[in-house]
Amino acid sequence: MKLKLIAMILTISLCFALAACGSGTTGASTTAVTVTSEPVAETTEAPEAAATEEPAATEEPAATEEPAATEETEEVLSVEEVFNLEDAENAYTPDTLVFNAGSVEILWKDYYGAIAQVLYELNSYYGITDLNEEVQEGMTIADWVRGWSEEYLRQLALLHEKAEELGIELTEEDQALIEADIDEQANTYFDGDREALFAEMHVTEELYRYQAEASMLYDKLFTYYFGEDGQDLSDEDAVAYVEDAGYLYAKHILWSFTDENGADLSDEEKEAARAQAQEVLDELRAEDPANLGSAFDRMMEHYSADPGLAAYPDGYYFQPGDMVAVFEDAATELAEGELSELVESDYGIHLLYRPAMDADHIFGYDSYSNAYTLRYLAANELFTNMADEWMDQQTVEYAGDFENLDLIGLMSFTA
Repeated sequence: MKLKLIAMILTISLCFALAACGSGTTGASTTAVTVTSEPVAETTEAPEAAATEEPAATEEPAATEEPAATEETEEVLSVEEVFNLEDAENAYTPDTLVFNAGSVEILWKDYYGAIAQVLYELNSYYGITDLNEEVQEGMTIADWVRGWSEEYLRQLALLHEKAEELGIELTEEDQALIEADIDEQANTYFDGDREALFAEMHVTEELYRYQAEASMLYDKLFTYYFGEDGQDLSDEDAVAYVEDAGYLYAKHILWSFTDENGADLSDEEKEAARAQAQEVLDELRAEDPANLGSAFDRMMEHYSADPGLAAYPDGYYFQPGDMVAVFEDAATELAEGELSELVESDYGIHLLYRPAMDADHIFGYDSYSNAYTLRYLAANELFTNMADEWMDQQTVEYAGDFENLDLIGLMSFTA
């Protein structure tokens, strides 16, 4: 399991399955570390629009005067109604040692807290109620929850250990952000009652802080090795990583086969688009090769109907299978600095150009619609690989029979 997942895990854990999960109010982590957006195809909406959409599960049903007579409403059970969390929490004393992750002791109160958070998420987002269900042959949901929770706690321990080893500490400002986050959650949902907040999450305040601190330490460790936003990674190393990862790169001009309202063009309009595309291609072919890149950019700005142009002015970085086949095939055939023939897809007519890769090109967008560069993508992946090596070297020693904990028996069903 890749350590980069910790960014997603930390985001989830800081939400704790409360209504705040959709509000973006956690605020404990200052940087979105995980790359979540791949280069988009030419027909994809700008990332700003997609990133602001709420999950369908949180939408309220449309109001009606009376429900349809034949409509049945499926009852949604809470985690407490599905799993016996209270008995599970009290199965062991809070300070019972579960396992050692490196030099860090993982106690029952933290182990249970991690499991409870995962169960909240699975129930809240996926309606999971049966821990016996298999996610793959020989692995039940209970097995997955236990493994995932242990991996997560190991990652938290690793980040704290590595930061201590390197002398990286949180500032007073960092701690103040965590404090403000706790206050905001407590004030918003529990009238300022912190104890009620942590009780609802089934976690201790110590674990909450430990997670929030780990999120910040992740950012600081990344900066220690690669600089802010990966700025210390060289241009050559950044480009080499992306090339080695099998990414293709191209700019294109699109003459769309639909109008601004999405209606199909007439055959005559399509022919006019083809004629204009051919004129542009002929004009670009007549350019001095040294000026072809800048000339293509001018034509792209003037003619292209690509809805992704504003979001991806530097062109598209993509892997095999990301784009429509004719687009990918045309890009694959191009050498650096070359212009393609006109190619047609269901979306329209494409004219491609392959510039040189640049470490500071916009590569994609994170979950907050912030653009990140090729350099940042490469640095993030290289840091992930480095952290995975740390995880491989981490020793894990279980206490008693915790390595084979019967989670299904522990979380006996109450519904």
